[in-house]
Order: sequence, then structure tokens, then C-alpha cells
Amino acid sequence: MADDAFGRTEFDPTLARAWERDLPRIFQRLGVKHRLIWTTRKHILQRALREMDLTGKAKSFPEPGEIIVTADDLTLEEKTRILYRHGKQTDPRARPAIRRTAKRIVNHPHFTPERIRRAVTEVMTDELLEVSEREPAKADEILLKSVKDPTGRMRKSFQKLTVDHQLILVALLETRGISPPTNRSTRSSSALPAEVAQHLTFTSMI
Repeated sequence: MADDAFGRTEFDPTLARAWERDLPRIFQRLGVKHRLIWTTRKHILQRALREMDLTGKAKSFPEPGEIIVTADDLTLEEKTRILYRHGKQTDPRARPAIRRTAKRIVNHPHFTPERIRRAVTEVMTDELLEVSEREPAKADEILLKSVKDPTGRMRKSFQKLTVDHQLILVALLETRGISPPTNRSTRSSSALPAEVAQHLTFTSMI
């Protein structure tokens, strides 16, 4: 099993090169008794495939068992299991807050497995654990807020983009009522300066 093979949230080129070297040899060993279970986010996989020069059996990767699962498709039971498993790995002092907020977390519209992992393993720091003991309600709100709001890592990733690409993302948010957004709808977004909209093409910039 290879979990988050090319990186958890961002594409890691060094991992792509390592897999490019090893995948052909791994595929030679697959058969009735040996299967490869591979998980990665779709956009990271697509970027990795563009970087990799696969030949032989690896050329058809990731077929034949390609399955796409989105967070929206997860059942309530699956979400609960994800929260439970991450909760088992965290500091025991954090578990009361997780228990108190469990129903609100698994029903949260912004629920994703990565946000839950980060909330229960990174947000529950010693400082928050102390707050949890003194002010349980305050700790609960901080935990729920960490599921809802963008993290520092997300902000840093956004800030690394060029201004043009930042504006394109904002424009896509403005056209969220159009599915899928078109070149015309995105170009007409009020978030895009005229000089950016004039040169915008999805094929070259997204």
C-alpha cells in the first residue's frame, strides 16, 4: 500500500522520480497474490503523471482499478471512522474535546480527511489542551474553527502563487454558480484586472 505517494497536500517531485524508477519493478511482482493499493489526491497524481516518463506495464498507470473518491461521497459512518482513528493517535488529553465535538465535526460541511487529521493532531497543542481543561467550551470552538478555516499552510501556498494566479483562483470562486466555469465567465469576473483577463486561457494557466 502506498498512501499519499506523491505528497500529502502538495506535489513532491523527488517522490515522483523515485516512483518512476521503482514502479516498473513493482508491477513485475503484481499478480493474483500481490496487489498494489495506491492513494493520492487526483490533482497531485495528474501533475505527477505529467512529470513521469512511464514505459512498459507502468504506461497504463494508474489503471486498471482506478477509483476516485471525494469527501462529499463519504458516508457519515466513514467520516466517523476517520475521526475515531485520528483521535486514537492523538494526545489522550485531547480526546474529551473530540468526543464533545464529534457530531459537529463529522457533520461539518467543510469536512475532509486531511482537515480532520490536522485538527486533531496539529491544532491540539499543549496550549490548547490546557485551555480545554479550564474552558472546555472555548477549546471546542477552536477545534471546530480549525476544521472550517484555512490553515497557515494553505495561506502560505496561496501567497507563493503569482498575483495573476491568485486572481484566477478568486475569479473561480466568484463563478462558482457556473458548473463548470467557462473561459468567458471567468474572464468577466470582477476579480480579474482587464490585462489579466485579456490573456487568460485555461489550457496554459490552469
